[in-house]
Amino acid sequence: MDKEIIPQPVRKAAAWYRRNCPGSEVVHLGEYHGEDAYYVRMPEDTVTGYPPVFVLRDGKAVEIIGEESLG
Repeated sequence: MDKEIIPQPVRKAAAWYRRNCPGSEVVHLGEYHGEDAYYVRMPEDTVTGYPPVFVLRDGKAVEIIGEESLG
């Protein structure tokens, strides 16, 4: 699978961030506990708190929140 192609469930789950944070983009982060992980990269001046991270699990996007998102 080409990691540059963001799976539809991840794009759908990250849509709120994309709509509300102009200039944000979803990128493949690597593997997290054996699952493909994706990060919503936001412009530097909008990042606060923990980063929005999603893993693709059984064909569904699952958001990883809190300190766990730091991997």
